[in-house]
This record gives sequence, C-alpha cells and structure tokens, in this order.
Amino acid sequence: MRNHLRTIFLAVFLLSLTLALGGGLFWGNLQFSRNVRAGAEFLAFWKPAQNFVLRGISPYDVGNTLEVQRLVYGRVARAGERSFQFVMPLYVTLLFFPLASIRDFFIARALWLVLLQVATAGLVLISMRLSRWRGSWLSLPLVLLFGLTWQPGAQSMLDGNFIALQSLVVFGALRALEGEADELAGALAAFGLVYIRVTGLALLLLAVWVFASGRYRILAGFLMTLTILLAVSFLVYPGWMSEFFFRGIIEWRSQVLPSTFRSLENWFPGIGVSLAQGLRAVAIVILFFEWQTARGKGVHWLFWTMSLTAVLTPWFGMGFLPAWTAFSLPAVLLVFSVMGQRWGLLGRLAALLVGLALFAGLWAAHWRGLDSIFLFAYPFAMTILLYWVRWWATRPPRLWMDMLSKGR
Repeated sequence: MRNHLRTIFLAVFLLSLTLALGGGLFWGNLQFSRNVRAGAEFLAFWKPAQNFVLRGISPYDVGNTLEVQRLVYGRVARAGERSFQFVMPLYVTLLFFPLASIRDFFIARALWLVLLQVATAGLVLISMRLSRWRGSWLSLPLVLLFGLTWQPGAQSMLDGNFIALQSLVVFGALRALEGEADELAGALAAFGLVYIRVTGLALLLLAVWVFASGRYRILAGFLMTLTILLAVSFLVYPGWMSEFFFRGIIEWRSQVLPSTFRSLENWFPGIGVSLAQGLRAVAIVILFFEWQTARGKGVHWLFWTMSLTAVLTPWFGMGFLPAWTAFSLPAVLLVFSVMGQRWGLLGRLAALLVGLALFAGLWAAHWRGLDSIFLFAYPFAMTILLYWVRWWATRPPRLWMDMLSKGR
C-alpha cells in the first residue's frame, strides 16, 4: 500500500513539474512571439493550412502565397525575393490541424516554438545515445544549450521551419534501428519526406542500407505509413498532387535560395558553374565509396555515414538555407563524443574549444551576411573532423567498452 501511494505521489509530482515547465516555456515563447517580428517560415505553412482547414481554400492556391507575402514583406514579393509558396505534401496540413485551427498567430507560433524546442532536445538526446556519449552529467545541459543556441538551431527557431522535427524523425529512425524496432524506423523515415532537399540523400542512404542488410520490415513500415498519409490526403482533397507538383516546379526554378552554383557563379562568372559541378562531383565520389562501405555494417557505421551525408548535402548545389545546417547537429555531437572518449580530459577540452569556435564562427558569418560559410567552409571543416574520428566512430560498441575499461 505504501509503495502504491509513493508511486502515485511520484507520478503526480512529475506531471505537475512537466505542466509547470511546459507552461513557463509556452509563456516565455508567447512573449517572444509578440515582441520579436519573425517566423516567416512558420507563417508560410501555417496560413495556407489555416485557410484550408477553416475556409476550404487549397493550400496551393496563389491567393495564399500573395497573402503570406504581404504579411512578410508588406507587399507582393519582388524578383529575387522568397515567394513563400506552400510546397509541402497535403498531409502536412492534416498533421498541422491543431495549430491551423488556432486563429491567433502569436499563440500558434508560441506553441510551435515549444514543439521545436522539445524536438531539438530530443534530437540531442538521440544523437548522444547514437554516439555513445560518456560525458559527465554536466555535459547534458551544455550540449542542450549548444543545440538550441548555435546559429543554425537558433535561426531555425526564429524562422519557425520544420528542420528540427525533420532531423528528429530521420535520426530517430536510426535509434529505432538500433533498438530493432524496424517498423517504427520505417514509419519515422516516411515523416522525413517534408524537406526532401535536406533529408533526401540521408533517406536514400537509409534505403541502400535497408536493401543491403535485408531488413525489409523497415521498408514495410515506410510504405504502410506513406500509403496511409497519401490515402487520407486524397480522400480529403483528391486534386492536391498535381497542384503540389506544379508549385514545387515553380519554386525549384525560382532559385532564390543560397547555393554553391549561385555563389560560385557570382564570384567567378566565367568558371563558376564548372567549379560548382566539380564540387558536386567530389561529394558524389566521397559518398559513393562511403555508402558502399556502410552496406552490411551496423547502425554505428550507418550513423557516421549519415552524419557525413548531412554535412555534404549543400555541395550538391540545391538551394539550401543556412538554418537547414541544423540537420547536421548529430554530426557535430558525434565528433564531440569521440574526442571526449578517445582522448579523455584533453579530448573534452578540445571538444569544448571546437564547439566554441564553431559557435562563434557561424554566428559571425551570419551577422556579416556570409552565407557562403554554411555552403563551403562548414561542410569542409566538418568533413575533416568526421574523417579524423572515423576509425573510432565506426567501431562496434564492444570495442568502445573495451577501450573505456582499459582507461584509454
């Protein structure tokens, strides 16, 4: 009886603590939303979703695009500016139903910020688990703080885009694989198809690994989840696919987002395109050999390869917002983890210095308007760091424990 009461008391205490923390977080985000003018990315999918849910207007309707542009710019977008077209699958609006039903933008944005912050915390915890983090209890709040405040993470919060949730489901699929929950891994991968230009290569790598390893239950979970999402979407709005495809083509051709091709062509009009193609060829060669090596290997090897893939994705030349660099946060934490485990106190100090340099460098690049840092310098530096820790990062867990038990 006493143990039963103790369990009830603990459950009530934890529930009360969770509600208090969640309420405080929501209140803080609400004040932030009302006082800081931002959230254009959130507005770009919240407003079309709201018009669809409450007024029955197609989210791909050009009227939604013009309405969002007026809210963001105070006018219709000009040539060279973001159009903020809704180019997401229809099921995003269905999953977004609770927030789309809220008429107050600031309340909806505050709730969205809470969700993004929780997703970032979840991504940090999953990344620490996948990288077999062995740091002290003090390292957790420091790593969480880094994940929330480094420039790509903070920018994604400010813009209100999906990248934190996309990162969580893609790397969450790896964690599910590690726990042999293959159907769950496939389902999570299906939800990673929203920002396809960011997650597409990582998901393609996962597909290669699935077929090489013969774990087809992952594919079953993926197809089942995607089929349900598409079926519900067609039942709700049968004509959405053609509109989605048409808007996607228009947005793709606009080419207003930063990219290696745009940057190099502006710097070197004569040979810029050739240089960008060469950079893409380098990325293709690197990933081709690493993907081949990862086939048939364990999840620890797949995690390193997916981290490298996330880092090199901008080199493929697609339009790539600097905030989308937050998708590579697990790669950063993997490097920190290996440095701390391999070289002890010296490694932890080195990881701290690398983290500070990364934090300061990316923020400085942002304030100076140097988007090229996110497209060129950051992927290059992270590729070097990932190859530096490659041998230890791809070892099976048993060998890691052996090293730790020997005090290495």
